[in-house]
Amino acid sequence: MNISRAEGFLEVNEGSVYWTYTSVEAIKNESRPVLLFLHPGVADHTLWDEQVDYLTQKGWSCLAFDLLGFGQSHASVEYLRSDPRRPFDPIRHVDLLREQVLPAESAVVPIGLSIGGSLALGYTVNRPEYVSGAIVIAGGLLGFEHSNTPQEERLFALDDSLILAGDVQGAANLRVRIWGDGPLQEPGRMREDLADMMLKWNIEISARECAKTGGCALDTVTPEKPAGTLLHAIDVPVAVSYGVFDETYTTAAMKYLADKVPGATIREFRAAHMVNLEARDEFNKWLSDWLETNFLE
Repeated sequence: MNISRAEGFLEVNEGSVYWTYTSVEAIKNESRPVLLFLHPGVADHTLWDEQVDYLTQKGWSCLAFDLLGFGQSHASVEYLRSDPRRPFDPIRHVDLLREQVLPAESAVVPIGLSIGGSLALGYTVNRPEYVSGAIVIAGGLLGFEHSNTPQEERLFALDDSLILAGDVQGAANLRVRIWGDGPLQEPGRMREDLADMMLKWNIEISARECAKTGGCALDTVTPEKPAGTLLHAIDVPVAVSYGVFDETYTTAAMKYLADKVPGATIREFRAAHMVNLEARDEFNKWLSDWLETNFLE
């Protein structure tokens, strides 16, 4: 099996977007969609390294990238200084990556976690002609309302206050506590090496958010078609998953999503928000089995 890897930067109106494409030579008479990995707001594209390695060995081509303001993707000085600073459109960035990086007329399967899950769903609804299926992991759902517990709300408010105060280390530590351990779990529940990995990502992300140069400090546009209102119209295979230790809202949103999308399947993992990180082997097998069932059989 011939596997090749390419990487580069996509120039967009707001700056540059880093991408990496691991391609597998097509098996004779077989056409597979490209797997498109979309990371959460507390990591960058390297969160998916284990999945990319695992799935390319099984014959799947994989495209991963850093959302604008994360990892190696950076907003331009001109964009950051613009007043008012206009929101950017991540769906448009995915369009450009598909057009400029992938082979012509490639179909994709968006696989996203958290805000990446929301983008996976948004791309599926707004660009159905390019999507063969979608996997949404612990994602948000625009238009779905469900209350968190008071304890969770206090932690989220504390995160906001730490960013406002410019406390990079404090915010990074708290994000490991919320999204790594789980907001209702004991601090330190997550395995230490995984927590260290999360902390490294979030020191950088928190620094950018404090400086308003990246992370979730860069606003995105509302999709033309909000996914939450069109779940019933999705007609490609959809898989949903979540961690049992995740926040209350996310768990409820994923159950709602699986219930409303025709034919969707749902899987629970013993993890918090970072499902593919904590339950790597189980997650990889689940993902591979779902892909083979829907696209190879």
